[in-house]
Amino acid sequence: MASLFSSPTTTPSILALLVAIASFFFLLYTNRPSTTNISLPSDLSTIAMSSSPTAAAVVSAVSSTFKRMPAYFISHGGPPTIFEPQSSPYLQWVKTGKEIQALNPRGLVVVSAHWENDDTGSKDVLINEVSQTPLIYDFYGFPPKFYEQKFNSVSQPWLVELTKKKLKEGGVGVTGVGGKGRGLDHGAWIPFKVLFPDHKPSSFPIVQVSLPGDSSAESSIKLGLALEKLRDEGVVVVGSGQSVHALRELMMGNRPSSYGKEFMSAISSLVASPTRLSDAPSALLTHKAYKRSHPSPEHLLPLFVAMGAGGEGSKGTVVWEKDEFAMGWQVLRFD
Repeated sequence: MASLFSSPTTTPSILALLVAIASFFFLLYTNRPSTTNISLPSDLSTIAMSSSPTAAAVVSAVSSTFKRMPAYFISHGGPPTIFEPQSSPYLQWVKTGKEIQALNPRGLVVVSAHWENDDTGSKDVLINEVSQTPLIYDFYGFPPKFYEQKFNSVSQPWLVELTKKKLKEGGVGVTGVGGKGRGLDHGAWIPFKVLFPDHKPSSFPIVQVSLPGDSSAESSIKLGLALEKLRDEGVVVVGSGQSVHALRELMMGNRPSSYGKEFMSAISSLVASPTRLSDAPSALLTHKAYKRSHPSPEHLLPLFVAMGAGGEGSKGTVVWEKDEFAMGWQVLRFD
């Protein structure tokens, strides 16, 4: 063995080769859910590439970039949808779920309308840090069977830490919720129960991030832009809200009106063409149908998150939509 390391021209090659092999098995163990998408850190790749063709060949063999994942905006409706398998929202959730699962994502990060940073006025966000994510039954007055529903979901530390890293790099302050953590609210688990009916703890991890505390479209877009970097790591980003959410009108049974359709049309036009993200808030928040479509902004903010996660200048696809006057539904995809 001494002769192998005696030559100054051979030593870097052998060392780089050993480093590459060791790194491969380390990543194989620590990233078991994504063993088909293993990549070496760029500094190791650089070392090996500069050392010799032999080391470069090893790095090439064990390195690959993660497949870039899309971002979605999904209308989550209300709890009754999970018991309406023939309804168009349910059927679209099934279709979208199959599409996401076919992508074989490493993980999924969701931002729901039903979790905002309690620090009102703050541009920062919260992130659930615990591995076990029980369900939050944050709805009232429904029959007992609604509160008996289950959805198996776990987080994983690597996804929590990666998300926090990308948020900080994107200039978004983030605070972890440890201890007992926070479960998934119905804005996440209600659609996910249908999207991913066979989801298990061994399936891809799911991490929830809150909306900023200032309830602003600009902060939501900034959050989305930070999360956009996760897509290059094989992580799907989902904003879960509602395109039209006039719940009081829905409960009062007001006569049908065209305002919901008009507002959804404005959303479709906005996302279907490349738009400067800085122009997106005014395009929707000054629309004549905005105040009636969203008496409060929280269900629209995940749309801005999804647009931000789509990236600056990108355009989205209106996958599906349904106008129900006071309750407007859309599924949007950003590639």
